[in-house]
Amino acid sequence: MNSFYPAFLFLTIFSWLSSEVIGVNDRDSLVSQRIYQVITNDFACFRRMNATHQIGCSSKNGGNVGVIHLADSQANIDWIVNKGSHAPYIALLYVESFTSEILGLLQSSSNRVNGVILLKRNDTSLPVSGYSPDLQCPNKGFGFYTRKTDTEESVCPKWNEPGEGILYQDWDFPIFYVSSDNSTKYLLDCYTTYNEPHSDGTPRDWPLCAAELDSFMFSAVDTPTCMRRNKLNEVSISPSRVCDPLGDANVWSTLIPSNQTKPHKNDSVIVIAARLDASSMFDQNSPGADTAATGITAVLALVKQLAPLKSLLQKSSNISNVYFILFNGESFDYIGSSRIVYDMKNDKFPFPAQNDTAASFPALLQMKHIKYYIELNQLALNTMLDSYYVHVNSNSSFYSTGYQTLMKTFGFHRFSIPLFEPTHGMGVPPSSLQSFLAEDSDFPGVVITNHDGQYRNKFYNSILDDVENIGYENVTSLTVTGIASLVATVAKAVEELIEGEKRPFASPIKLEPELVDDILQCYVKSPKCQLFQTVKNSSKLVFKDHDLPYPLYVAVKREINPQTILTNYVMSYYQGLEVNVTKDNCHRKDGVKIFEYIWVDERCYETTSSMTPAVSPAFDDIDNYPWMSGRYSTWTESIWSKLSVRIFLQPSKTHEIITLVSGILVFGVSIVLFSWINNNADNLFKSRYIGYTPVLPH
Repeated sequence: MNSFYPAFLFLTIFSWLSSEVIGVNDRDSLVSQRIYQVITNDFACFRRMNATHQIGCSSKNGGNVGVIHLADSQANIDWIVNKGSHAPYIALLYVESFTSEILGLLQSSSNRVNGVILLKRNDTSLPVSGYSPDLQCPNKGFGFYTRKTDTEESVCPKWNEPGEGILYQDWDFPIFYVSSDNSTKYLLDCYTTYNEPHSDGTPRDWPLCAAELDSFMFSAVDTPTCMRRNKLNEVSISPSRVCDPLGDANVWSTLIPSNQTKPHKNDSVIVIAARLDASSMFDQNSPGADTAATGITAVLALVKQLAPLKSLLQKSSNISNVYFILFNGESFDYIGSSRIVYDMKNDKFPFPAQNDTAASFPALLQMKHIKYYIELNQLALNTMLDSYYVHVNSNSSFYSTGYQTLMKTFGFHRFSIPLFEPTHGMGVPPSSLQSFLAEDSDFPGVVITNHDGQYRNKFYNSILDDVENIGYENVTSLTVTGIASLVATVAKAVEELIEGEKRPFASPIKLEPELVDDILQCYVKSPKCQLFQTVKNSSKLVFKDHDLPYPLYVAVKREINPQTILTNYVMSYYQGLEVNVTKDNCHRKDGVKIFEYIWVDERCYETTSSMTPAVSPAFDDIDNYPWMSGRYSTWTESIWSKLSVRIFLQPSKTHEIITLVSGILVFGVSIVLFSWINNNADNLFKSRYIGYTPVLPH
């Protein structure tokens, strides 16, 4: 028995040394760090599901490996799919080549293609033709115009002309976007040094530069399947999920407080709204500068501009309140707006109807209470000749009455940028208003945009819809002055609608481009802006510092995005009234939901701003929802464990086989050596106690 221990000690030391030398699978080991170069600033395409199918990307479990090859020409693409002798490949693409046609060609050669890396564009100019991974008719199949009937097919105009629908396709391989100049240069240098074919067209010899793309998704097939798997996992010893419903929070406030003991009258409320989210193919990269940020900016500026009208509104006999609503999850079948419409129908917005505590809850808002709904959507301007357009359902009774009144009011109070009635005849563009029109085609709503017909934004819901796309630099930028003009025009119109036929003697409404600049920079430049720092540092909010804007992609049901929380705080800050209480007492009273309280800039603000769920009723409120009904959004997002890109020099197959055989031989020799040492331990390791007689104490 004693002879075993020396042999065991020897084997332990030998195994430790072997693991240190050979253990290349340990990502944290020094050997691993020498073999692999981790690519930073990478964003992964991931998998989402709805009621019928899955979209997006996934790698194999453990990652996909391939030799990298730059696909910047037809010849190089042909090399990847046909000629190259070192398949499988990882294709390097620029945005100009990141099209449905080329990706489809790569997918049809999936036995030769193991993944795609989208590189940061190699110049500062945006693609002239545009780039949008969304559909040509966003949210096709949902909303007012896109519902099928028994007698006709759905109608959905091509609002988003550059849309290729890449976002909504299911890809057989992982796709990553690399946004860093340094990482892009590293990939290209590795390709040109080791992989680029010789000038005569012959391939390079091994070793070659290869990449490992790891983005394995736990969920697949469709939403009903993943939700069923979630339920099965709930009863296991270690409960886990494979997917989460998309969801976040809608942000809303009212100009003055209300309660359920004094319900709104019909046609007495003005709603000013915008979408709060954008999307793209890639996790953590949804800038949404024109898609969403310009509209968010306009609504928040209106909250600030209209705040001085509270006393005027309290005296008004025409309008009982003004609501400001930012809908979340609109990129995925109008999650936020359809949820609010659902809650309005069921007496649940903003909070369910109460009996004994009605005085402690805000008044219920229903669609019949709304006199005017004004949505602000895609507002960036490119030239001094640009205008804004007020879209409406021209087949509604509202068009001949309320719409004309609204247009005259806008015209009377126009500042520098005119507002026109569209001439395209395409109807209402994809917007949150669609959810309301789907419920009532005569709903009194308009959508104000920067486009007459098709989108001016050529990068809708894409990684390129950034600060450069909207031409924003500072307070003098055309987008800022345009939004400031629109905000002042809408604010003056709302002021007149509140006042009625009377004209205020001294209106507080004026052009405030500085206000617009303060807000917009937080959403498209950096969250380190002064406004966000003010509301964040004065509260209990704790977020990681970002140099780039927080992504505007909707979260999942169990989370709320930092951008959503910060937006709620800004709205609270602009809408609230300062109250004289200490920081310890600056909080909501138990059971009272009329007011929220925030501590900002060493002051306590009492505000009506709050958040309500932006989760589809299919997941949150309807038992046994019929998945195939198509009534509400059914989008879910797969769970994953890690997302990473690593590059390394890959040896030839012969070299790999030799290495494997050598490893097997070393293992065999070690077994034989261990067995021999174990059998001869008594001779090899003489005991120092032999011949020794211990002296016992007396």
